[in-house]
Amino acid sequence: ISTGVRPLHICCFLLWVFHNPPTTNVGLCTVYCVMFKVCPYQVMLRGVLCSSLYPILFPVAVGNNDARIPIYIRKSTLRLPLRPVIPVIMVGPGTGLAPFRAFVQERHLLKQDGKLVGETRLYFGCRNRDTDYIYEEELKSYADSGSLALRVAFSRDQGHKVYVSDLLLEDAEHIWSLISKDNAHFYVCGDAKRMAKDVNAMLHKIAMEQGEKTAEEAEAFIKSMKTRGRYIVDAWS
Repeated sequence: ISTGVRPLHICCFLLWVFHNPPTTNVGLCTVYCVMFKVCPYQVMLRGVLCSSLYPILFPVAVGNNDARIPIYIRKSTLRLPLRPVIPVIMVGPGTGLAPFRAFVQERHLLKQDGKLVGETRLYFGCRNRDTDYIYEEELKSYADSGSLALRVAFSRDQGHKVYVSDLLLEDAEHIWSLISKDNAHFYVCGDAKRMAKDVNAMLHKIAMEQGEKTAEEAEAFIKSMKTRGRYIVDAWS
């Protein structure tokens, strides 16, 4: 929708999650609305939505009975390892959390079923804990149960900005052990303009410092991870 000032981008993932014994989760995972201004009413909206779009759409559609939302569907490249014992590292700040919520749910249920599941590690980031921490209670419950290693960065809740890439650096030794010894899969989902590039640069830095590799060797290592489907990025700008 064009608001007259700035377009409203709606990002959503429709999930069908099946398990054995049979249980199914169906629905929208995340819809996130960035701050925008509606003319001529100068309405400022910002926040997180799940399935109820009407509070957002009706102000935009005032005086226009033919308002339409463009929705684009594309096949995702994100896939969990075939063997649950393989660790996964997920970096999904903001709406990038959407597919990883399904990943966490899947591996949690497998663990409950008695399957051997490797470490499930999530790096989530947002501006403020009080306004942007989507699915906080759910994520904490998985962490408390031992199904999830949760790391969260709130970039605006302190004097200096903290991002998911900073948390990766803090955990550099463990990250390197997972990807170099345990064949962990590394996933990135979200903003392509800055976040995905910063995370990629941090991964190279970790390979150089923890793996004692040259820049060329680190590049070759990361390239090998991508070739083998162990480093997957689904990002947009």
